[in-house]
Amino acid sequence: MGRLTTFTASEHIRSGKLVQVLPDYKLPLQTMYAVFPERKHLPAKVRVFIDFILDKIGRDQPYWDAGIISQ
Repeated sequence: MGRLTTFTASEHIRSGKLVQVLPDYKLPLQTMYAVFPERKHLPAKVRVFIDFILDKIGRDQPYWDAGIISQ
């Protein structure tokens, strides 16, 4: 038995190689911060990256949990 993130284990859970044994157990939420020097002169590529991260993992359920984790 181990505690893996669904990001690393989702492929194996979908294939049946791994099985969730405690589906009601929830890990504590983690917070991610984007730290940059100043918003006024923020380079466009930094803004695009932040928007990308928000789109991919800034939701209630990250894309890699789709189909394996019920909310």
